[in-house]
Amino acid sequence: MQTDWVLVLDADEELDAAAKKSHSKTVAHVERRGYLVPIRNYIPCATGRGWDRVAERNQSSHARASQAPAYFVHENCRLFRRDPGIYFVGRVHELVEPRIHASKLPMPIAPFCIHHFGQLVKEEARSSKAARYRDLLRLKVQELPDDHGMDSAWPAGI
Repeated sequence: MQTDWVLVLDADEELDAAAKKSHSKTVAHVERRGYLVPIRNYIPCATGRGWDRVAERNQSSHARASQAPAYFVHENCRLFRRDPGIYFVGRVHELVEPRIHASKLPMPIAPFCIHHFGQLVKEEARSSKAARYRDLLRLKVQELPDDHGMDSAWPAGI
């Protein structure tokens, strides 16, 4: 990487159009190491939950999201400075937040969101993904039996 900032998107995610409008102001803050970005997790039913979050009725103008009846929001640090002290931690749903928290610098909410479509895939695909996550966590427990911390943001239903 040669950029000053890193933006992380998964293959089943899209950046909101508002990011383009707010980008230059967002990264201009030299004291910031990262931003918590709201992630809209679109779901195939009108009601539902994700972790401790209740689903909201979808009124998004984002084209790909238009068919989803609802979504729930969670935040992850997906925009952060390129810095050797900031790196991903965890085996499943890796996070940079622990490294940024160690810097004792603020991590505000970003003025844009990421649209996540992973819950809209067929049940078979979601079950297969859940099985892979379980296998990875079993490996972690074998390798680090005394590490009792949660391995980042664990998805609902897994």
